[in-house]
Amino acid sequence: MNSREGLADLQNRFNQTRERLNQKVNQHCGELIAASSREYESYGCGGRQLRLRERFEVGTITDRTEFTDCFTTNAFLSGVKTSKRETSDFYGASYDVMSLVADMDKPPEPPARSFHDLDGNPFRPIRIYEFEEFFERTESPRLALWIGDAETIPYLQNRLEGHVYMTLARTLERELPMTEKILRKIENEQFDLYKSIKNEENRLGKLTAEINRRLGELKEARRNGEDIIEDEVCINLNFGPTVSESRNGLIALVRRARERRYAKEGLRVERKKDSGVVEVIDFGEFFEDRIKRYLSKKQTA
Repeated sequence: MNSREGLADLQNRFNQTRERLNQKVNQHCGELIAASSREYESYGCGGRQLRLRERFEVGTITDRTEFTDCFTTNAFLSGVKTSKRETSDFYGASYDVMSLVADMDKPPEPPARSFHDLDGNPFRPIRIYEFEEFFERTESPRLALWIGDAETIPYLQNRLEGHVYMTLARTLERELPMTEKILRKIENEQFDLYKSIKNEENRLGKLTAEINRRLGELKEARRNGEDIIEDEVCINLNFGPTVSESRNGLIALVRRARERRYAKEGLRVERKKDSGVVEVIDFGEFFEDRIKRYLSKKQTA
């Protein structure tokens, strides 16, 4: 098959796939659609190393949603509602929209690159096809689609973190189902952040207590006329960086809780301790208290 015949075959497969996908999209207006595209990209010295780039997008199908003809845009899908006031296009990891759609079920192919043989004639290009030593191939399709709520929602619940799933629901203004699986994800994420904040508070508290102990010993030594081994400057030099690191880490954790809206959307759960005692934790109350305590204007100034 020559290049012209190959291009004609590619375009024919693209048109058939596009028509089939548009028919399916038209049957699910007002429902969700998600797309995940993959392509290799070169990087590193001389571009000889490859890595897999993945692009993931999700939105709501509208009466203007359609797979494009690929001649007027680099997007493979247009007219998707991605927020309350915004309609966007979906772009693939590859700009070759025709191949992306026509061969969507096939894994992406690594590119063939030309390099100059700098040890010999710099004007004589040599072909390099040995990318395999630098990367692992994927067998995942170059374009995966989930069209309609029945396909998309279970996929989102498996793929997304709990707080991302909730953020998506707010962004799309959709009441996404809160299954036991997604609720468990949310609970575990909030509990992990709760533990991290408590641990950092304990660390900071121990550091502060040690500084106060040494300052107390210093004050007592001066009162008794004893030799001074370390003064306030030494104590601050020894502990200051560690205290700053701990405090900054704590503030970063609390900011993450604020960004995820845990003060408003925190769960109230029961957790069994190792001793068998059941502890009731109100995450919303806990995170709200920490946000007020550490992220007030006075604290963050």
